[in-house]
Amino acid sequence: MTQFNKPFLAAAMAAIVGVGACADVLAADPIKIGVAVGLSGANSVVAPAVVQSSQLAVEEINASGGILGRQVELEITDDASGAVGAQKAYDTLVFQKNVDAIISMETSAARNAALPIVARGKKPFIYTSFYEGRSCSPWMYVNGWVPEQQVAPVVDYFEKSKGAKTFYLVGNDYAFGRGMLDFTKKYIEQHGGKVVGEEYLPIDGTDWTPILSKIRSVHPDALISATAGGAPNVALAKQLKGSGLTLPYGNLAIDE
Repeated sequence: MTQFNKPFLAAAMAAIVGVGACADVLAADPIKIGVAVGLSGANSVVAPAVVQSSQLAVEEINASGGILGRQVELEITDDASGAVGAQKAYDTLVFQKNVDAIISMETSAARNAALPIVARGKKPFIYTSFYEGRSCSPWMYVNGWVPEQQVAPVVDYFEKSKGAKTFYLVGNDYAFGRGMLDFTKKYIEQHGGKVVGEEYLPIDGTDWTPILSKIRSVHPDALISATAGGAPNVALAKQLKGSGLTLPYGNLAIDE
């Protein structure tokens, strides 16, 4: 997942607070940044890194004098990696904590639930996750990549370097999994390949065994997955390795 970094955070927040404000006002109160992340649920595997990198960025920014003379404070909330948790988290950040902006690395389910709240509260919202695209709001700024940037290199590599002609697609059953693999299927078919199977597991599902059995039965040339970024990735990777399947595997839900 995309982590926060000091230059991006500082530049974004400087743009948000504006350069024309009075210096006395700027120096008076800290800039409050809300961070919504899945401390529980599917994203809990990666959430600690998000929290730690956010804290590191703020420490470095404040040590350098803050942003336009103002110190930065974090308000971290748990979106529980899903829609219901995100509604509670964003209500807290927007209407109780009254943060100046929100920066998140979260599931598409959480993001989609958050956007109406962000719009109602008129809070700038920086979304750092790569995602399935086609989700827009005048309050949302995205610095992650989308299917048009991510899918082609994986599919092209499998076709040209591995000789893959048939593909099996596996994902979690929500906006990210469905959106990514819908784009992937169309791309494969447009470039002469064939999708021989497509299966989805609920975002809180943990047993991939039946799906792996189906994959084994049809002998695809390659496997491509789009799962929620934390626990499902770990579970699928472990069970895939344990199954003995050795086909080329492209994961659209993980980065370096």
